[in-house]
Order: sequence, then C-alpha cells, then structure tokens
Amino acid sequence: MTGILWARIGFGRSLTTVATAVAALVSVVSFTTTATAQNYPGDGRLRFGTFLQLHAAPASEFLPVDSSGDISGFGLGASFGYDWNLYRNWIVGVEADGVAVDAGGNFGRGTYNTDYFATFRGRIGYQYNPKLLLYGTGGVAYNGIHFRGQGAFDPLTGSRLFKISTTLPGLVAGFGAEYEWKGMHLFGEYLGVGFEEWSFAGGVDGRHAIDTSAHMFRIGVKFLYGHDHMYEDKRRPPPRR
Repeated sequence: MTGILWARIGFGRSLTTVATAVAALVSVVSFTTTATAQNYPGDGRLRFGTFLQLHAAPASEFLPVDSSGDISGFGLGASFGYDWNLYRNWIVGVEADGVAVDAGGNFGRGTYNTDYFATFRGRIGYQYNPKLLLYGTGGVAYNGIHFRGQGAFDPLTGSRLFKISTTLPGLVAGFGAEYEWKGMHLFGEYLGVGFEEWSFAGGVDGRHAIDTSAHMFRIGVKFLYGHDHMYEDKRRPPPRR
C-alpha cells in the first residue's frame, strides 16, 4: 500500500510539473505577440527562448549489482544564443540553455533523480526559405543528479537515509528546425547525450557505479532580435505601401 501511495504521489508531481510548464509557455506566447526579427542593423541576431523537454534517460548500475532502468521525465527550460550570417543562407551560432527537470528511477535499493540539465553548444544551419531554418548542433552538457538509498542509522535524526549528489559532464549532438510564425520562431529539437560514469561510496550497499545517457526532445518558441541577414534581402518581396 505504501509503494502504491508513493507511486501516485510521484505521478501527481509529474503531472503538476507538466501543467506548470505548459502554462508558462502559453503565457510567454500570449504576452509576446509583437516580437520582430529586425530591430537593429548588424551582422548577427540575438535569440532567447523557452521550451518543454521530454527525455528518455537509459541508465545501467553495475555496482553493487548489475541492474538497468531509466531516469526519465519532463522539464521546462530557457535558452539564449547568437547567430552570425556565414555565407548566403548559411548561419553559424552559439547557444546556452538550462532545464529544470522532474525525473527519477529506482535501481536496487536506491533511487536516482535528475534535477537539471545544461548545455553549451555551437550550431550550423541553412535558411531553407524565409520562414524555415534547418540546423545541426553539438557541444558539452551537464547533468545534475542525486542518489537516495539506505544508510546507517542516525540516532540524532532517527533516519537511515543516505543521499549524495553530483554534476556529470558529457557530450551532446543533435538537430532541429525553426519556423517563423507571427514574429515568433517555433522550434523542435532532438539532442543525444552521453555522460561520464558516476561512482561513489556510501549506504548499506557500499560502493555504487552507474553509466547514463539521455535522449532529449524539445518543443518551444524563440524570439530573435537583429537584422535578418540569413536570407538575402533582394530575394524578399518588396514591402507593401
């Protein structure tokens, strides 16, 4: 009965996280309807955005015993970047983002939870037409993760809980597309990440070691500021008078 209760609580928290993320994204779209891509002259464009993330994070714990599972869930993130016109319709850019995550998985006698992701990436893209940008991206990623399990009895607190956390570095690569709609840029993106192995000592099981990766799927909206060099001005239709 206790296990069922905790499962229902965990499911409820996941639904709450998703509902909050959707509400935040809808608010941004609703209150920012006058965004434009042509605010100042220059060689590049600033961009910022917000997005929802669904990720599958397969993991294998090989100490204290071999076991496998996943640390999957949902997240809400924000990004900031800058694009330069490389040549004709080609662009290069840089981007940083952070994601608050609600995800967890049980392994043996303990639970692993992901608290956040962050990435720092470069990207190269092709402006297929004035509204559609296709791009590839790659860089480094960081995964904030913690473990909870059984520990030695603490007479001061009456607890047997053992907890430890760390930030795992990794490499990330992926691809995506952006589509301009009413001054906003709607985007979808896939990122694959491989993280460093994590090993630590503690709890009744002694030593732990786990290897994890992640497949991230994102949808969101971006707002761009700067002169649009990514598609030649002479190929644009003349402004209406």
